[in-house]
Amino acid sequence: MRARPCLRWRAWTSCDIYAGANHQLCCAHALREMQAVTDLAPPGQWCCAAQAAEALTEMQTLVSEAIVNGHDGADAGALVELVTATGPQR
Repeated sequence: MRARPCLRWRAWTSCDIYAGANHQLCCAHALREMQAVTDLAPPGQWCCAAQAAEALTEMQTLVSEAIVNGHDGADAGALVELVTATGPQR
């Protein structure tokens, strides 16, 4: 019987110890993984990982702006606009 591929990635186990964290731990891990997938995509072909990385980076900017301005969260309208703009582009 052939082994099935495992979709679970445990490289971030060290982050699991922060069960009570009320802030972003780190998006660098996710961005590096998305970049690795993007690097493997054929040239000129749409890649969902590139799109996700762009959206994540833009969301980080919105959250950073909210923190600087003393808001409890990112602007809901800006998030809706971001999700709409970064939806599937296939």
